[in-house]
Amino acid sequence: MPTQNKKQIGLLLAWLSCFSAPTQAEDLLTLYHLALANDPTFLASEAEMRATNEVVPQAFSRLLPSAQVTLSTTAHDYDLLIPKSRFNTHGYTVNLTQPIFHPDYFSQLKQASHQKQIGVISYALKKQQLILRISQIYFDLLASLDDLRFAKSQRTVFTKELEQAQQRFEVGLVAITEVHEAKAKRDLALAREVSTKNTVANNKEKLIEIVGVDFQGLAPLQKEITFHKPLPEDKNIWVQAALKHNLELQIAQKNSAIAKYDIFNARFGHLPTVDLQASKDKSKVPPTSFLPDKEVFTNNTVSLNVTVPLFQGGAIVSKTRQASAKLDQANREVDLQVRTRSSKTSQAYRSIHSSISEAHALSQAVISNQSALSAVRAAYEVGTRTILEVLAAETDVLSAQRDFSKARYKYVIEGLNLKSESGSLNEEDMIQINQLLIQNISSWPEQYLPVNYFSE
Repeated sequence: MPTQNKKQIGLLLAWLSCFSAPTQAEDLLTLYHLALANDPTFLASEAEMRATNEVVPQAFSRLLPSAQVTLSTTAHDYDLLIPKSRFNTHGYTVNLTQPIFHPDYFSQLKQASHQKQIGVISYALKKQQLILRISQIYFDLLASLDDLRFAKSQRTVFTKELEQAQQRFEVGLVAITEVHEAKAKRDLALAREVSTKNTVANNKEKLIEIVGVDFQGLAPLQKEITFHKPLPEDKNIWVQAALKHNLELQIAQKNSAIAKYDIFNARFGHLPTVDLQASKDKSKVPPTSFLPDKEVFTNNTVSLNVTVPLFQGGAIVSKTRQASAKLDQANREVDLQVRTRSSKTSQAYRSIHSSISEAHALSQAVISNQSALSAVRAAYEVGTRTILEVLAAETDVLSAQRDFSKARYKYVIEGLNLKSESGSLNEEDMIQINQLLIQNISSWPEQYLPVNYFSE
């Protein structure tokens, strides 16, 4: 889909959001389209690309002829003549210059071509970074909602524990120290819940900062998703793809090519330049006491000018050394990007495998904790376990579910990171992730419903 169409879709979604109900809920793809239309960082990169595109016509214009017209009027006052004579002469000059031999102009044109390509690559990089930013913050917000649910469950458990400790103290079964200990645990749980609520609010603000509109709900990840290992499964193939297609590496390589032309430009300072110049001068002198007839003077010239630099105080040699040093710097940046991209691609590849293994292990932990909860509840029914033990077991289940959700979020993000490092990340990846979300709000788990974002 063309960029302009995507922008129009984003603007339409942003406009419709102004009339949405307070409980409006969004999925990842909708927020991404809003970000395309509203994110200042991304929009600035688009403007930067348009500005960079102009360097090519500017460089090409140096090879084309240039013309200028100079108009003049000159006042004359001859006091020594009798009678005195005062008059104005009027004239104009037309100059036309056509560069014939300027090797630095051709070199600068090639540089401009590389600069334009950098602008296009930088724009594509900013779009990839936008995908990563909004996806990361989206799942950070979901993770903070999971943390909030767990914090609330802890507060419930410790509040019950405090109530029982107070009842036991009132009948003389326990010392006051047990009440204080239970109250300290309850207060700590309250503080943790307040902190988690603040994290939820901060993550929501970060997302609003990108998309430019408020929202009240986020589509959560489906309960069951399939974990796929990266294809191809050979890590070296992903590394080679990154060394060929990674956008940050491509920018470094283009900067190196530009620096190489800077050396040529500096050395060309020793060469002569040739210009073809044509000019026409015309001036009119009005009748005066000593020149009774009006005179018109015309001068047409055509010249071939050769400029030969002889000595410039060593500036050309110094500029050549400077350009050579900057080329070394640019080449070192390329080397750094090669190592960085290779390392980050390998890390992302391993992180996907690690998150899959972690998710499978935590999935079993959820099942084990649910089995333990069922056993504790059964024991509670026959009187061998207390309500506090049941609540503690419920907390363990929620804790396992929270950790399992974070492992799944990590799996999604690391997949995007691997695609980004290999230079293949695009909107199609967003569409695939969006299909993993629960689209029907009636099917959302309770903690993700908009009304429960900050519920007590």
